[in-house]
Amino acid sequence: MRSTLSPEKAESLRFSRLSPEGKDRVFKCHQFSHSAQPAEIKAVWSIQGFTGEFRLTGPDIFQIAAQSLIIGVRSVHQLDESNSTVWLRRFSLDCNKPVLQSDPLQVAVFIEKELQGDRGLYVTARFDIESGSHVGELKLVFQKAV
Repeated sequence: MRSTLSPEKAESLRFSRLSPEGKDRVFKCHQFSHSAQPAEIKAVWSIQGFTGEFRLTGPDIFQIAAQSLIIGVRSVHQLDESNSTVWLRRFSLDCNKPVLQSDPLQVAVFIEKELQGDRGLYVTARFDIESGSHVGELKLVFQKAV
């Protein structure tokens, strides 16, 4: 089963953070889909609000990989911000080559393991940004509100 968010819903997936220059960088999702078998999430993001030459940074990578995984897992398990908290257990990153464009950014997330434990849903996933330019692993815990 494959699920795709409507363009309007995908467009509403946006967040911002301060850049090293002290300006807001706005992260916007343009397309988002996930499938159950294999457990895979695909997203297309853009980053706006930077000056000068763009380089994808480690914090940028973490933001788009983690948000893609969180959105996908919450969608499959019917979790939202009001009934779950997300905790980072591990983040690893290999930067194989620089990404110099900010739009579009192709993101693929592959869920390798989900385990329901006492403290919540433990998820291990690999991610790939721009066809191997940046790859890594995320381990998150989705803890349900009591």
